[in-house]
Amino acid sequence: MYVVHGKLPEYLGNKKTGAIMIRTHTRYDFHTHSKYSDGSESPQSLIWQAKQQGLDVLALTDHDTIDGLREAQKEATLLNIDFINGIELSTRYDQHRLIHILGLGIDLDQSDFMTKYKVFRRHREQALSFVVSELQKMGIALRIADLEIYRTGNYLDRQTVAKWLHANNYASSIPRAWVQILDGIAYMPEEIIDVQGAFDMIHAGHGKAFIAHIHKPIGLKGFSDDDKLFRLEKLKQQGLDGIEAFYPTYSDEDRRFIQRCVTTFNLMQSGGSDFHGSNRPEISLGQLSTKTTL
Repeated sequence: MYVVHGKLPEYLGNKKTGAIMIRTHTRYDFHTHSKYSDGSESPQSLIWQAKQQGLDVLALTDHDTIDGLREAQKEATLLNIDFINGIELSTRYDQHRLIHILGLGIDLDQSDFMTKYKVFRRHREQALSFVVSELQKMGIALRIADLEIYRTGNYLDRQTVAKWLHANNYASSIPRAWVQILDGIAYMPEEIIDVQGAFDMIHAGHGKAFIAHIHKPIGLKGFSDDDKLFRLEKLKQQGLDGIEAFYPTYSDEDRRFIQRCVTTFNLMQSGGSDFHGSNRPEISLGQLSTKTTL
């Protein structure tokens, strides 16, 4: 076994140029979601499916929550799969853009991490009254009390609202609830953690911070290559450790640019499918099963 209690194993901490978070002939997926955010599967089911598909290493990276990690970790131990604690944080990059930061290898026993995480989660839950008020203005008859039945973790947030919207036929799926409705509701100032806060939280848990799917609007889409390089350099200075180098919808051009970034800024590399189960049926668990050498 490479991983103990969901932390990053020693070989994943290798910061040499182009270090890839994997050993030779290892099948992995470092970007997955469970029912604790916007996936359809339980953490146990996710681990079971990883075992069935022959994966050696799996990270659970639910959006803005760690609630499913201990369940996944327990099942991974039973099924002898290496498991990495993760989270995907929606972060405020500037006034006009959010970017997603993956935290991998978080140690849940680090008190500084847990303190920062709990404050972050409380801010998100406190913003719900504004979200519900905005939905009511749209003619959607939602009360905060209605969300309790859709609670899957310790806190309520926009993910819970997305589940309610889907279940009550306001959207055809949870992802569509975001695209059609929730993405149009402004975020309260403290509802979204800023990039520096995300780096600080992840590092407080002795994890590594990776920018996810840079080709998307919730990445660096729309900037020129030179501008992307400038922005990645600044993010590296702030605490960015790596980049999601392997992803199902990257083009060859995306991959070439990412490798340029890896070399230029000495970034670690990760990769994953962004699996959401039946909520994104076009993506399979472990779809990004790249064999690499360190």
